[in-house]
Amino acid sequence: MSTIPQQSPKLGGAIEAARLLQHSQTRRGRLVCLFGSLDGRESKPVVRYIIDVPGEGYRVLTEAEDAPLPSLTAETPAAAWYERELHEQYGIEVVGHTDLRPLLLHENWPHDCGR
Repeated sequence: MSTIPQQSPKLGGAIEAARLLQHSQTRRGRLVCLFGSLDGRESKPVVRYIIDVPGEGYRVLTEAEDAPLPSLTAETPAAAWYERELHEQYGIEVVGHTDLRPLLLHENWPHDCGR
């Protein structure tokens, strides 16, 4: 079973993800998934990008949410809903995203639905 290489949060997963998605056509990465989770004892949000890089396989890039994240929607429109979910679920500010309206709990969602 192969392992997926990971980068530490200090390397800036968002910047590395953008770089991989901007490569030339033959080496351009493809966004597979982008998600957030609460990690550590302090339950701080962490964002993970899974990128399929031609010739290298999958790369998992991690970004500790210490500051606003740059949007990847210019490089790959597929990031739009992922980023909206990060903003809605974890309060992560995504700079450059043009539509951060709630995605899952939109304004028509009943507020007393078991939460």
